[in-house]
Amino acid sequence: MNITKKEVSKNDSLSRSEYAIHLSFEGVTPSKEVVKEAMSKETKADSSLCVVKDIKVNFGTNEAISNVFVYTNKDEMKRIEDLTMHKKIEEKLKKAEETKGEEKPAEAPAEEKKEDAPKEESNTKNEEKPQESEKGSKEKPEEKKE
Repeated sequence: MNITKKEVSKNDSLSRSEYAIHLSFEGVTPSKEVVKEAMSKETKADSSLCVVKDIKVNFGTNEAISNVFVYTNKDEMKRIEDLTMHKKIEEKLKKAEETKGEEKPAEAPAEEKKEDAPKEESNTKNEEKPQESEKGSKEKPEEKKE
């Protein structure tokens, strides 16, 4: 991944530098974490002070535009970013990490449930078939009467 162009604007009231960058990459679109690490190397800032707001890719191209904010200190970043949706994203990531640790025990019961489900479906199909055949037999004598 290469950062080709950078447009920088200083926002002293929010204690941050705002970067609009053009990315060129091969294969899959880079994740926000990858862009964050690349920007921390470019700006020589701590990666914990970088926040990637978005990555916009035009369909079928290997280029993207991204907005990245680099804060001057951790306190200002927390104060401002807590007002945005990043708090919800962090909660989702924590839940995902918790579920990764619990996946192994959770897989065994899931397999048992999958085995039970087809048995139940086969029972309901068997119950429905006689009813359909009964309906079909009732309809045939009615047709003969007419």
